[in-house]
Amino acid sequence: MKSFSIVKPTTYSEAEMEKGFLKPLEQVKTRRSIRAFSNKSVPAKIIKNAMETAVTAPSGANKQPWHFVAVGDQKIKNEIKIAAEKEEKFFYNQRATDSWLEDLNQFGTNWEKPFLNIAPYLIVVFKKTMTCQNL
Repeated sequence: MKSFSIVKPTTYSEAEMEKGFLKPLEQVKTRRSIRAFSNKSVPAKIIKNAMETAVTAPSGANKQPWHFVAVGDQKIKNEIKIAAEKEEKFFYNQRATDSWLEDLNQFGTNWEKPFLNIAPYLIVVFKKTMTCQNL
């Protein structure tokens, strides 16, 4: 059973609020998408720690309606790649607007996803579905 604690709100001066809220904005502005991937092995404990961290992300009623699986098996990664490329090809050829495709052109991306076979692990996120009976 999960334990909960009551958190008392902290109050801040206007100057503290302004200073405190600028830092996350500055950090977010430096975020970049990575489009190059390494085949360098990663210790399983690092992957496990990353997934344990992700699982704790806040959710409604603290139910965390997701499940994470690390996939290192090459055959399964290839099956994921085939399925992902099928969806991406459909997106690029039928769903995406010309404007969207034009925006994507600057990144040199397309429906092909070879990195899915290169990465040592793929982390797959599954949605947990819940009904009122199993809450």
